[in-house]
Amino acid sequence: MKNFCLATALFVAFLYSCSSDDGGGNSSGNVTKQCTTADNSAMHFCDTRDGRLYKYVEIGNQVWMAENLNYEIEGGKCYGEDGEVVFRYEGDLTYITLSDKEIQANCEKYGRLYDWSTAMALGLSCNENECENQIQRSGHQGICPKGWYIPNYMNWHELITLVGGLDSAGKHLKAKKGWYECGPAGSGSPYLCEDTYGFSALPGGGGFDVYYGDASSGIWWSASEDVNEYAYAQSINNERANAYSNKSYKDVLYSIRCIKGDGSNGSNNGENCTSADNTETKYCSNGTLKTYGSVQDAGGNTYKTIEIGDQVWMAENLNYDMPYTTADVCYDDNPNNCAKHGRLYEWETADIACPYGWHVSNSTDWDKLFLHIGYIKGGQYLKASEGWNDCGPFGSGNSYLCEDTYGFSALPSGYGHINGSFHHIGDRGNWWIGHQMDIEMRYDDKEISVGGGSSLDNLKLSVRCVQN
Repeated sequence: MKNFCLATALFVAFLYSCSSDDGGGNSSGNVTKQCTTADNSAMHFCDTRDGRLYKYVEIGNQVWMAENLNYEIEGGKCYGEDGEVVFRYEGDLTYITLSDKEIQANCEKYGRLYDWSTAMALGLSCNENECENQIQRSGHQGICPKGWYIPNYMNWHELITLVGGLDSAGKHLKAKKGWYECGPAGSGSPYLCEDTYGFSALPGGGGFDVYYGDASSGIWWSASEDVNEYAYAQSINNERANAYSNKSYKDVLYSIRCIKGDGSNGSNNGENCTSADNTETKYCSNGTLKTYGSVQDAGGNTYKTIEIGDQVWMAENLNYDMPYTTADVCYDDNPNNCAKHGRLYEWETADIACPYGWHVSNSTDWDKLFLHIGYIKGGQYLKASEGWNDCGPFGSGNSYLCEDTYGFSALPSGYGHINGSFHHIGDRGNWWIGHQMDIEMRYDDKEISVGGGSSLDNLKLSVRCVQN
């Protein structure tokens, strides 16, 4: 059997039932009486394609469907349709076939399940290949109703942040009913399903050769790809208070929640700028054009600064030549590299090199940054759109994406060794975040890695400073 999902392959171990009559499900998905636009209200809208009425909810500056999509299209299936269901009975796993009535009831309760290409309204070849150039960057409608879009990774990340963060988002988003052994406080259930914001997430499970996870797992596609046959999904489990993102095979069947608007990252301010709009005085930060700040180091060098959330970062690597030491150098001992990439520092020197009122970015600073921009694709969003080997913005023709979404402009400055050698300029960047700890970005990786160990004592790395 195929390994359905890299991070959720063990979901099957949590299965308890295949269907249930109680729950906060798609109650408005009854199409015996088809709706029209006259039925639109402050809480409902009509999908005029099939006359199905959906609930929706506003959370922060986002508007989400408050139930899963149930649009009938080739490639979309009800839980249990054309396949067996994994069922747990008295501790043992078995496989059962649902009746047509049970299958249709699952569609009315959970909505339909879709593979990624079907959800995105792309050719099925996109389940096996990367199709970034076919995804609408300003919001990809896919099979959502007009005016609604498949949420991308950042839309999901913003939602998770709005409802309290990863550690508690699951309990706040889950419907009060419909999850195995999960209910609101005071219900006597061992796990919490509070539906604090009216999102009413339900455990629609997933499927490939078999179906699994109804009553225990809810998994929703995002519009964001990883590489080739992988895309990102958002997951919630009955036993956990948290929510988490993971990579999954695109041909697995998951639920869809649509988001209203243009589907852009963060708020829709109408500017929709990109890093191509950056100037000497202005930078694009997640669609909004902002003005650089500045700070000066003890040597008189002036640096551009940017705001990301409530943090203020240098938008350039530190280039302060510490006096009376050889512990900071230019790559290849070439001053031209210092002018572009900043200097490379041994840790003891880096730790005291930032301007007054600033400090070397540490793991807490980066964690806070990730909470704002998301960890997945963090490298893609922070890397400068120029300067990396075979990596550039969308549409540049490069093999990998470097988008500089927030004006951070991370460069592949490489690193030096105390033996006098230098390595990997153009391919990767390494920044100190503490003694024997660093952050690394590579030209061919959308994510950011955290490293550590005594071997770092032999290296000279870049420095990004953060305002105290």
